Amino acid sequence: MGYIQGQWTPTKRRGPIAAEFTGPGPASITLPSLFGTTTKDATKSNSPSYSLNGRPKSKLETVGPGPAVYDLTGVTNQGKVQPGGTILSGRLKEPANFVTPSPAAYVPEKGDDSIHEVSPKFSFGVKGKDPKPDDNPAPNKYKIPALMGSVVTEGGKRQSPSYTLSGRTKQPALPKYPGPGQYNSVDTDVIKKKSPRITVSTRYDLPCDKTKVPGPGAFSPEKVTDALDGTPRYSFGIRDRKSVV
Repeated sequence: MGYIQGQWTPTKRRGPIAAEFTGPGPASITLPSLFGTTTKDATKSNSPSYSLNGRPKSKLETVGPGPAVYDLTGVTNQGKVQPGGTILSGRLKEPANFVTPSPAAYVPEKGDDSIHEVSPKFSFGVKGKDPKPDDNPAPNKYKIPALMGSVVTEGGKRQSPSYTLSGRTKQPALPKYPGPGQYNSVDTDVIKKKSPRITVSTRYDLPCDKTKVPGPGAFSPEKVTDALDGTPRYSFGIRDRKSVV
């Protein structure tokens, strides 16, 4: 079974396309190079230019013997190591004994005060000589005039203030007025608004039904069968006797 192409109307072209025109391609246009010291295009900046140097000359050969020529056996940073030879000499004289005190002759505990910090120590000095008696008069030998009173005999001193104590004055007569306890307190309800008064009444019984009726235990609802629909009850029938042949 083949396919059936439907009818359609092609889109009408609006104008010419670029493929209909003929012209030079990009390779036909030669642009000036940007390499070198001189740029022909004024709108472009010069690219960096690098040059290769010539080949350097060969190194000069050192004239002289190499390190392998020298014999460095037994040489250190302090010089060549030479082992000492064995020499036999005469016997040395014994040293003289030291004439010094032994360790037991020292008392180190007495030197702690010179090395470590200790508390200060005080001692009583020698009694000095008695001073010579002084011939000056004692303070109680002088009689200085008193500065108290109305007359001062010392001319260069100012008189001290004098005070006198007067006799006891009579107490003023007390006014004969009644004291606060002589007045009777007035009830405030007379001059002010009465405060509410609350009284406690006698105890009263709560309202309830006092009719004597039987309690719940007096009833037997399981015995009631007339008012309710009873469930079916089944029982076994009487056993038949064996028939006598």
